[in-house]
Amino acid sequence: MRTEIKFDTGFADAELLEYHRGIDDAFVTVRTWNDRLVTVNFKDVVGVNDIGIGDIKGIFKIEGSTPLLETVLNQVYEVTPNTHPYRQYEFVNLDDVSCLTVIATDVELNYLKEDAH
Repeated sequence: MRTEIKFDTGFADAELLEYHRGIDDAFVTVRTWNDRLVTVNFKDVVGVNDIGIGDIKGIFKIEGSTPLLETVLNQVYEVTPNTHPYRQYEFVNLDDVSCLTVIATDVELNYLKEDAH
């Protein structure tokens, strides 16, 4: 089941600008519909799947198992436990397709300074 993650800022008609992956984290920069720049920070990242960044309609958390999550967990654990801290998060584009997927333990949003116009 796919559930939209609700933040104070909505992501309908937002644009995913870039992302950076570190050893344990990932940072995704998004320009919202009202021109605010925000960074979506993922903690304890163990997998990323990118099929093309661009306009998005939201960020979603996937409940339960998926083929991608299972593949990543098989790389993390010798034997996958019944419970684990990892979740699948998806940036969904305007065609309702996941354009960037992150497997991580947590996500938070940080506001960057507003663009000077």
